[in-house]
Amino acid sequence: MTGSSTMTTGTSPLRGILFDKDGTLIDFNASWMAPCKAAAAWLAETAGQPERSGELLTLGGFDAASDTWAADSLLASGTADQVLALWSDALDVSVGDAERIRMASFFEDASAVPYPAVDDLRAWFERWRARGYALGIATMDDERGARHLLEQLDAADSVDFVAGYDSGHGLKPEPGMLLAFCDLCQLQPAEVVMVGDSPRDLAMGRAAGAGLVVGIAGVTASHEELAPLADHVLDALEALEHLPELQDATHREQASEENRAP
Repeated sequence: MTGSSTMTTGTSPLRGILFDKDGTLIDFNASWMAPCKAAAAWLAETAGQPERSGELLTLGGFDAASDTWAADSLLASGTADQVLALWSDALDVSVGDAERIRMASFFEDASAVPYPAVDDLRAWFERWRARGYALGIATMDDERGARHLLEQLDAADSVDFVAGYDSGHGLKPEPGMLLAFCDLCQLQPAEVVMVGDSPRDLAMGRAAGAGLVVGIAGVTASHEELAPLADHVLDALEALEHLPELQDATHREQASEENRAP
């Protein structure tokens, strides 16, 4: 997908945007707080240790005092299977397929009632498409859940690519999801903007060679935690509308670095 409104960074035009889902396109706490608490309570009860549900949440990266999540924690950016393995080890219990299916169901509940980070996600996507950008979603949720959420928001046909941890492209921070997006949409990595709220999202962009890496600070990671991996860190997704200004700032920084080079 090409268009005259796409931006240029370095020597490559930016023609695609790959978004993380939870915490980036979707309000993380509104979507995930209740399912995470329910999952922890279920597993602790199943293990005969109901008093440890709060401990499991803390182990997964949740800070109850601030309602925030540790950057790169498994509850913030891991898969259901990874969380289940962490918690079952802590409780010293064995789990099988039945437990994995039940755990996955809690994660699916997070998509039951979507809370988009912008008022009309479909319209927001369509504005980017009108400017000539290919759009994709890369999530550590399962692909089915991501597609279901898009359908609920009437935005399923507004994105060109959807990948989850089970889509066969590897896990974040490996570059596979972004490279698969490039393959499908006939893009070079340097033509892609990676947008995410966790260090794993941004590290994936760096590993793949994304042309621009943008962090969204919030409950899963702070400005300070995202800045080392990001070209820019924004306070809200809506600020991405200022992409031309972000581009100009990146160009100035690149030019300054080139001038300082011996």
